[in-house]
Amino acid sequence: MPVTSIVEAKEVIRVCKSKFDLDLTAFTLLSLRYKLDKTISLHFLRYPDVLCARLMEDIDFMDEFLYDISSPSTEMFRDTECWKTIRNQLLPELNKLSSPVAWLPGTTSGNELYSFLILLENSGFIKPFDVHASSWSQKSIEVIKSGWFDNKNLEQSLENFNNIFPGHDFRKYLEFKNHTFYRITKIVDHVKFSIHDLYFQPPPQRINLIIFRNKFLSFTGEFQNRVLDLFIEILEPGGFLVTGYQENVAEYMTRKSNMTFFNEEERIFRKT
Repeated sequence: MPVTSIVEAKEVIRVCKSKFDLDLTAFTLLSLRYKLDKTISLHFLRYPDVLCARLMEDIDFMDEFLYDISSPSTEMFRDTECWKTIRNQLLPELNKLSSPVAWLPGTTSGNELYSFLILLENSGFIKPFDVHASSWSQKSIEVIKSGWFDNKNLEQSLENFNNIFPGHDFRKYLEFKNHTFYRITKIVDHVKFSIHDLYFQPPPQRINLIIFRNKFLSFTGEFQNRVLDLFIEILEPGGFLVTGYQENVAEYMTRKSNMTFFNEEERIFRKT
């Protein structure tokens, strides 16, 4: 169980709403308490009331806080079957478009973004792909652009890559400096980065592919539905929404007259 109590979490919610108009009730209370535990530990704040004081007194700390409560993917090419499905089934469909547009909202660690860009490069995708990546915090974008990633997941990322692209060399996407491996950043040079709010506003337009995998679990059902409605609204007809096999969104999505399963096992939907 989380260390932060329900009462303490509700006080953080109150402070964020009154000071920044940030509505943390989008998260389930349990997931938020774990996220607060993480933030308190990372910054040696000891108690939730110290966190509240820091938020009230240090405006610049909010960006750090938003980074801490985001949900990063732990490794590159996580759930390899999903990435194989994107490569083998979605990309051929998207390759029929003159200039497809992809959006990765809620980007935190960059693992999903780098995975998608490497997938494009190694799949021989010849069309110009307009890629948008957005985040709650500026720190997330800076971390992604720096090429940093957690090296303790390097071996698993390498194994995942080799599973999808046997015989290809993953090392060409890495460089070694300061006693650690970094990702080669030139691959993200043409990505359009932006900041969105907690409700993923403002979104880009004319989107053909949204990748938002295994992130809904932290949110309330009401918030999930609101975000799904946004994604459906901005998707172009024929566009895809990739949510990940862990997500429990199928019942809501299949009630939408303009959305169908493209791949039920991987929770990939298509707008008709």
